[in-house]
Amino acid sequence: MINFIENFSGISLIIVCIAYLIAITYALSSHEYAHAKVAFNQGDYTPKARGRLTLNPLKHINPIGFLCLLLVGFGWASPVEVNPINFKEYRKGFFFVSIAGVLTNFINAFLFASLYVLTLVIFSQITMINDFILYLFMFLQYLFYFSIVINLSLCIFNLLPVYPLDGFNIIQSF
Repeated sequence: MINFIENFSGISLIIVCIAYLIAITYALSSHEYAHAKVAFNQGDYTPKARGRLTLNPLKHINPIGFLCLLLVGFGWASPVEVNPINFKEYRKGFFFVSIAGVLTNFINAFLFASLYVLTLVIFSQITMINDFILYLFMFLQYLFYFSIVINLSLCIFNLLPVYPLDGFNIIQSF
């Protein structure tokens, strides 16, 4: 991120940084919320009891992991605690909870890619361009771009079969 922002200054730098922060916050929060929601649907009330059944980033973002993510490009969110013993079907529930975050990131990447293309099409149709429209387009373009890259990165990275990543838990569910 630091190498990327060297290309910007002034209001452009602020726009790019805000877009990046929103994209990473949403990607991490939606990933963890998906784990919590599926665990709750499978019969485990632990995520709800811990207050994790929400998209509120304050419940999902680990301050140290988020700071590391901003500074070095590698970080983490607070993992959702689940108790697989409470699942209706242990293996099936464990698999669904493990894959939920990865699928959420993949779906998010697809949706943001669609929004990115739609934004490009709409912007190409605008005839009167003032500073506000230009900055709005720049914000949306970078928000959607960062959302695509971050969600795909989280999806692929979390599929690695290494403990404690989702890929390991997916394999362990079999």
